[in-house]
Formats: sequence, structure tokens, C-alpha cells
Amino acid sequence: RFDDENLIVVPVGKGFIPTRNAADHPLHCLLFKLTPEGEIRQGHLVQYLPAAGVSLSSIPQGTFTNYYNDGKMPDCGITFMTTTGNYLYESMFRKGKLWQFRSLYDPLYATRNNQAEDDCIDWYLQTFINGVLVTEEYLFSTCGPYVEEGSTGGSSGGEEPEALRQVSWTVVSNPHPGENNVGEIKSYEWIRGRRNSSEPQGGHFTRIDHWASECNFCYSYHPYDVWNELENEVSASGQTASSYVMGDLHYKLFDYNGLSNTKTWRFDELF
Repeated sequence: RFDDENLIVVPVGKGFIPTRNAADHPLHCLLFKLTPEGEIRQGHLVQYLPAAGVSLSSIPQGTFTNYYNDGKMPDCGITFMTTTGNYLYESMFRKGKLWQFRSLYDPLYATRNNQAEDDCIDWYLQTFINGVLVTEEYLFSTCGPYVEEGSTGGSSGGEEPEALRQVSWTVVSNPHPGENNVGEIKSYEWIRGRRNSSEPQGGHFTRIDHWASECNFCYSYHPYDVWNELENEVSASGQTASSYVMGDLHYKLFDYNGLSNTKTWRFDELF
């Protein structure tokens, strides 16, 4: 319960295939906010990512009550999306407190009254760590009256507003053969597409942007464990999008140069 509204949590079955953090086996639910009169005011698809090494079969009871009422949270990540899976914002908790927060941001929102048909909005991803804004990255633009995909808005002719996905994929797994299950070097992309019922696979890609690649077993306090991305190429056309990443890894006095991989997506896999 929050601000006189009831929170309704509906678990999403294990057969659901996420486009974010799939390898970390996150949990999902539909979260609805009900007015005092019992009407649904808002709904989101929510992803719950437990701390590394923690295995859960369901989202812990009371999670969202604590989330909305500043209660103590376990180490976890919570990502809010539209009901059809478009990224909105996420919170990462460490030692019971909010550590990192990311969200889509329209810098002109406060001064925007009504958006004309030909006006465009530039959307940015803001990252806060311990309450301090540390990065602000341009992601994409939308033109015309903005309609959150999955709402009652839409367009004619079977074509829907542009949708956004953030995806992650493995560039290389366990690159240090001297140890088992060292970890992965992962790449993150923002992919946009537009559904259209008259097209093959139900729509087409409109753009792909490379966000970053990272080594999930390198540590900031160990300066000799370093992943250095050297190249990235992305492309999106029709029903196919792809990303190529190449870089060098220095890990425990060993050099692994030219580690690379390519990932390709079909439109109907993501949208």
C-alpha cells in the first residue's frame, strides 16, 4: 500500500523470455496501482534482479511496499518498464539503500506545455550514484505527440509508436582458461523498432545504439584487471539488427588481445 493506493503484484510465469539480464535469471511481475475506488491507475512490467549468487523462486514479499515507502531493501535491482517491455527507469540497492538510479529524461519537460505534431523530444539516460548525477547520455528522439508504447495512444495504418529495448549479450565468456567460470565480457545496446502488422515479422528496426561493454569480473580496486573496448560497429535495417565488439583484456598478468564477437537479432525476437 502507498499513498492510499493498493499495490497489486501479479507474478509473470517462468516461460517469459526477458530482453534484459536474461543470463542472470531475473524475476518478473506486473505491478498495478489501484485508486481507493478500486480502479487501476497505472501498470508496469517490473524486473527484479537478486544480488549475485542469490537464487529466488519469487519476488520477496513486501518488496514494493518497502520500495515505495523508503523501507530497507535487500541488495537487488528493480527495473520498471511499460507493460510491453520498454525501459523506463531502474534502481539498484546496496546495503539496504538506493545506490544507483537510471531513468529516461526529457530535459525540456518542465517548460513543455503542449507538443505540436512536428515537435521532437531528445531523450537522455541519466545515471545517479549515491544521489549524484554522474552521466547523461543521449539515446534517441521522438517526434510528434509522445505516446508511451502500450498506452491508449497509437497511429493509423497498423503502425505503432517507436518502441525501445535495452539488450545485453556476451562478447566472450570465461576468457581466462586458468579458472573456471571467471565471468563474462558483456555488451549493452539500445535498439529501437516500430511494429507494423503488414510487415514481415510484424515490423522493422529503426536504429541501434551501442551503450558500452564491460568486464563483470574486473575490479576497480585491482588496476591490473582491465577490459579496453577498441571497436564497435552496429547496424539496423529491416528485420535485422547487429552489433560487433572487439577489445583487449588484461587479467592477472595475462593479455588477451583482439577478443571479439558479433550478435544479431531478428525483429520478432525483441518486439
